[in-house]
Amino acid sequence: MGFPGVFQVLISVVVDLAITFTSAEASADCNVTSGTGVYLTGHVYASFSVQDFQQCYEKCKADEPKCRSLNYHGDQTRCELNNATRTLQPNDIMENPLSLYLESRYRVSLGSQRSVAGRTCEEILSKEDSAANGFYWLNSNGTEDPYVTFCNMKNGGDSSPSFDLLFQDRNTTNFVELDMSAQDLSAFTVCLWFRAWEQQLVFLSYATESFTDAIMMFLSSTGLFRFLVLDEQVHGQTGYVNDRTWHHLCGKWANRDGVVKLFVDGENKLTGDKSIHGVIPGSGKFIVGQDQDVIGGAFDLAQSFIGEMTHLYIWNADLEDSVITSLSMHCKEYPHPGYIVGWADFGQGLHGNVTRRNNSRCVTKYDMLP
Repeated sequence: MGFPGVFQVLISVVVDLAITFTSAEASADCNVTSGTGVYLTGHVYASFSVQDFQQCYEKCKADEPKCRSLNYHGDQTRCELNNATRTLQPNDIMENPLSLYLESRYRVSLGSQRSVAGRTCEEILSKEDSAANGFYWLNSNGTEDPYVTFCNMKNGGDSSPSFDLLFQDRNTTNFVELDMSAQDLSAFTVCLWFRAWEQQLVFLSYATESFTDAIMMFLSSTGLFRFLVLDEQVHGQTGYVNDRTWHHLCGKWANRDGVVKLFVDGENKLTGDKSIHGVIPGSGKFIVGQDQDVIGGAFDLAQSFIGEMTHLYIWNADLEDSVITSLSMHCKEYPHPGYIVGWADFGQGLHGNVTRRNNSRCVTKYDMLP
């Protein structure tokens, strides 16, 4: 008879504690979730004996935001701190009449900090009702170092267009190929992000039957940037960008005035008043990472791109300078409407030692999170 009585007392204690603390917490944050007779399994990162529930609660509170929730087992006076919540892991809730489950008061949003990285953008969107477009912490497989990436929540968190291309070494077999079939261009803007640890790099080239350098961007070993349009060259000094940080590169041209501009990190780097006039044929071959001396080939090993590249877009208009400056501040896909070629188009046509890394790691100082 005494044995059930002890359990009844323990149950009463747990229920009283649940009412006391969940009421107090709910007054501070109506989103707090608690439960008596249940606990979260599979997400415990710390387990220890305590004197009572309050001590367990204080331990979790002191370890926020890492502590996302707690289990208090009244029959063992044992406290367990969890790095997840039943909101995120509803299938991992177990029943035990002598247990109490309580979520952290502050409920740091999933993906908002390194310590609460999500697995995918889709997961964050499904668990955080207020998730909007922006940069979030992810940990794709649960074991790698968390990283910051842009999540486009307006498309349901689909991250398939978000990837980096890694050019592992200098080799004429390393490139990405795209056959263009578009209208002739009397104006264009092409922008991309790159991270490099060498100089003397060709970023891209567009060749047609009439022009092997219809569009070509090249950085010399001395920091001289060469931008070719319709086989004519303009250049400007950019300095050294082989510092393993992400840089924004954007070139534009329009036949109406013949002006060519090239921006590095939002600043125009070209000098002089050379004008280039004509029309760029719309059917040609686009190569990322090599210079075409003939259509689709005759690459120069010394100019092969080595590094990382992402978010390459082409518009059939010369974007305003202010738009380009704005684009240079945030590294993300879908940067500006109206493009005719998007980064997702370069997810195929990989050759040689070029690999794709999903969930772009490209961030700027404006994008970094705690």
